[in-house]
Amino acid sequence: MKRLEIREIGPEKIINISNRNTTVRMDEYLMSLPKEVIGKIMMDRGAVMELMGRLKATLNAEYIGVYGGFLNEELISYVSLTGKGSVSDVSDEAGMAEIHIEVLPEYHGQGFGYEMLGQVVRLARDEFGIEAFKYVVNPANKASVALVEKLGGVLQEPKSYAEEMLLKTYVLSAEVPGVNGGKMERGRCEMNLFEKVKGYVPLNEQEAFDQKQMLQFMQNNLDHLYRENLTGHMTTSIWTVNKERTKTLMVYHKLYDSWSWIGGHADGEENLCKVAMRELQEETGVTSARLVSEEIFSLETLTVDGHVKKGVWVPSHLHFNLTFLAEADEGDKLRIAEEENSGVKWFSFEDALKASTEPWFVEHIYKKLIERS
Repeated sequence: MKRLEIREIGPEKIINISNRNTTVRMDEYLMSLPKEVIGKIMMDRGAVMELMGRLKATLNAEYIGVYGGFLNEELISYVSLTGKGSVSDVSDEAGMAEIHIEVLPEYHGQGFGYEMLGQVVRLARDEFGIEAFKYVVNPANKASVALVEKLGGVLQEPKSYAEEMLLKTYVLSAEVPGVNGGKMERGRCEMNLFEKVKGYVPLNEQEAFDQKQMLQFMQNNLDHLYRENLTGHMTTSIWTVNKERTKTLMVYHKLYDSWSWIGGHADGEENLCKVAMRELQEETGVTSARLVSEEIFSLETLTVDGHVKKGVWVPSHLHFNLTFLAEADEGDKLRIAEEENSGVKWFSFEDALKASTEPWFVEHIYKKLIERS
């Protein structure tokens, strides 16, 4: 379920968040620039005055709506939508608004900005017919730049050198990732993750039920890529075989106290092929591995019992897992990732089933993967 409750609030409610935020202010950013850059900016006095005028005009901007994100009744973030008088002045552009977001500093890096923007973009589209948004940000605000780029924002051509150095303006479509299957392409596995899961053809009853559950969870939880969602989150596994397809590479997992496949959390990354291959290299040391296919090899919902990790209690939750197939050279030097496992070893398929001390995985996962290998 969603972590944040979205409510419409008055503009005066945003002051506390703005005052507490640690983002670099425009005047601080300007002072940090090299003297030669400042000199070049000031040479185009007309552009500077026009830009400052736009910034000043925002004090009287017309709000379309201001929305607060409440976590257990605490206001931790807000998103504002403005029209006439906004920095980018979208008043003459039908179906467009300027959007701005802030999150309290103690909640940075936990996916709340992503969740908040996604919900408000959908609301603005459905209630006001807004199809696109302009997002203006200080270039020094790296977190906001990363967020809007993650959501597929397209950087606009600056009108002047002054604007290039002082502001970044993005156009963001109302079709964002996590909202009705919006698109985000990133390297390999370029298909949108939701569409990839939706397009997978289940090969047994377990996968059919788990696929339905996974799609529902992704639709209802914009933070499905983040482990901060304590109900569940996306994970990925890599089933690694030798070139003869007679053996599989396994690690002795400390948490589960068993020989097991290799994998990890998405942690905000939608390209789960990339995550799976990275986990394979990090947990085993292999360097020759290749992804057999970018397509999903197996799909499953896994249960995780509550446990202590790094001194902190992690409650029981679900892993919505996608498995990919890789081949690796048995001759590669193997190494242990001491934080996660205490052993790395190649097993024949038959011995792999005997080595695991997790009967459910043997019966419902490993036998299935071996059969498909």
